[in-house]
Amino acid sequence: MHNRSFPTLFILVLLVLVGQKLPAAARYLGAQNASSAVSDCLAEYWNTYEHNFENAAELCKGATSNAPTDCAGEYWNTYEHNFNNAVKLCRGATSNAPADCAGEYWNTYEHNFNNAVKLCRGATSNAPANCAGYYWNKYEHNFENAVKLCRGATNNAPADCAGEYWNKYEHNFTNAVEVCGPKCSDC
Repeated sequence: MHNRSFPTLFILVLLVLVGQKLPAAARYLGAQNASSAVSDCLAEYWNTYEHNFENAAELCKGATSNAPTDCAGEYWNTYEHNFNNAVKLCRGATSNAPADCAGEYWNTYEHNFNNAVKLCRGATSNAPANCAGYYWNKYEHNFENAVKLCRGATNNAPADCAGEYWNKYEHNFTNAVEVCGPKCSDC
């Protein structure tokens, strides 16, 4: 969470202790214009999965539907009983695609949930998992590089780019991943 995590958590707990409902807590989280979607997301997470305000707040902040909660629930129920990873994977989700992608990666390529979460956060399909597996099978047996390279991929183009870089410019996959991978601060 951000620097405000303790005050946010404290206010949420205080609101509940003084008899406020989760929608009131959602209004606090949503700042000026709390949406009913944030409130619904919080309530579903709280009532269905886990009584943890910090995780609920992180998962549902800015939600436009119950999709983040549904995604976290699918990840929890189908793949790994770890809500911290489920929240990291599914915050901001608009469907169950991140959970499906993480499951595809886990089941098909590497049994490492931390890499699956890094790879599939924000995914809209299984393409990042498929790209990572393609990279592993065709170019380099290094899942750390595969995850860095294929996060956010919509096809296998990042893997082919890295292979072309290797063949044409220098035999250094770490540099190839830097050139061909996503440009993001939290990859």
